Amino acid sequence: MIATFSDGSTVTLPSDFSFDYVKIVGRDSEGDLVVESDGMLYPLTHCCLASGKGAEVSTGVVCRSCYEEVDSIYGAVYEDADVRSRLISIA
Repeated sequence: MIATFSDGSTVTLPSDFSFDYVKIVGRDSEGDLVVESDGMLYPLTHCCLASGKGAEVSTGVVCRSCYEEVDSIYGAVYEDADVRSRLISIA
């Protein structure tokens, strides 16, 4: 599946990407895909388009799919009330 954004850019989602629990909301300023689940917004990792989870590594976070160490942002939930307005939205 290919997701198209309002700026004309696209991202190809893996064939096993599941929409069972998440809704794609857009991309953030870093180019990360941002999803919503249970009212929370969070970025997905570049390596696997997965969320992050806490681990005993230098950043404190690994990819939930491949367990490679990733930046701590991938273990965070965006709490900024107007983050949605700063996203490049899905077309």
